[in-house]
Amino acid sequence: MSKKVEKIESNSKVRFRVEVEAQIVEQYYKKVLEGLARRTKVPGFRPGRAPISIVERFYEPQELMERLESEIIPSQTEEVLKEQGIVPMITPSVQIVQMERGAPLIMELTVYPLPNMSFPPKGDLEVTVERKPVSESDIEQAINRLRQQYATLVPEEKQIEENDFVVYDAHYETDGQAADELSGENRQAFVSDLRQELREAIIGKRQGDTVEVEIGDVTLPSDATRTFPSVVAKITIREVKVKKLPEFDDDFVRQISNGAYQNVEDLRKAVIEDLKKSFDEEVEQELENRILDELADRAAIEPPNDLVESELERVKQSLKAELDQRGLSMEQYFQTISKRQEEWEAEQRKQIVEDLRRVIVLECAARVFSLRPDSRSVISEAALRYAMDGGKISKKNPYIPSEYVSLARGVYRRRLARQYLRQLYGKIIDREVSAERESTS
Repeated sequence: MSKKVEKIESNSKVRFRVEVEAQIVEQYYKKVLEGLARRTKVPGFRPGRAPISIVERFYEPQELMERLESEIIPSQTEEVLKEQGIVPMITPSVQIVQMERGAPLIMELTVYPLPNMSFPPKGDLEVTVERKPVSESDIEQAINRLRQQYATLVPEEKQIEENDFVVYDAHYETDGQAADELSGENRQAFVSDLRQELREAIIGKRQGDTVEVEIGDVTLPSDATRTFPSVVAKITIREVKVKKLPEFDDDFVRQISNGAYQNVEDLRKAVIEDLKKSFDEEVEQELENRILDELADRAAIEPPNDLVESELERVKQSLKAELDQRGLSMEQYFQTISKRQEEWEAEQRKQIVEDLRRVIVLECAARVFSLRPDSRSVISEAALRYAMDGGKISKKNPYIPSEYVSLARGVYRRRLARQYLRQLYGKIIDREVSAERESTS
């Protein structure tokens, strides 16, 4: 027996304790080494011909174990779910209890089983949305966004406004003492990017003006663990700059397109086509979401609360990691977006519930209608995601970690379900046609 599976508990979720024999772990480890051997250049050997025992020396043990984890965990998880006859709502969470060479792999899976769900016949549900026509205002806004990309900053003596760019000196004090680590000269920023207290204090000021403002506690950008209390900022404006947009003429068109378009009219036509394509994609997305929401309402689909909270915690941890890389604290982030953490969490929780309801419907549809992605599409999707994360794939080295294949299979399966449900229940109506129907009714 290569695996022992023990069910720990079961209600809205199911937990399994899984033990995989050491022999099987070693087989996966060998598979990892064989994949590395195909792309590791070893002196004295032709590419891909070096023995795996030599290839193994080129990598740190920790890296090899991480690669083993990304290979064996998704594969064994899928096997357990298949053996137990469980289709999960989302990718199961995995806690590794033991994973080392020469010993069994022990892991605990937490799975939220997909509920049973029936779907109405085609004629019993029709969801419609209107296709949005491209207006002159849409064209002008798109062209203006293009001009914004090529705007230049020009000094101007004026009162500071929200959209201006400023050069300033910043001197900070905390409890009456200079906070040199926070202070600096010739800092540059768009006014809209400054923290709220500074932004409000300098709007309406001019070059040469100095303002003082209390901004409360400030976390050191380079070290999120250090906070300065009761900070007072003294800001001196050195220079005010405004955005100057380029003229929208034939010269501008030829310059930004490298000669692909010769005049304004050529670019306008291209903009219109891009807008049509973008609007079509948006309306298809809106139609699909409306269908999913309607089906979820009819089936009274509600994700388990503990799943929602665990997803919220994952989002919070992901945000914290991103902010840590930028030298910001959570408190600074919420000040920047002018929201309390409780408000942000409520918004995130609402979005998580909406997303989970849609995922549940999609996975149920894939099961009920037997929607299975073909292996070529899955491998193509997995290769794309692996490459986006820095992985290298070639004909000589076609290896893709199992975690990417498993992820791609789920992504493609839900994509197929979206398309299938849109064709089954959805209809897009041109706005002009809809207006004619209203006038004749």
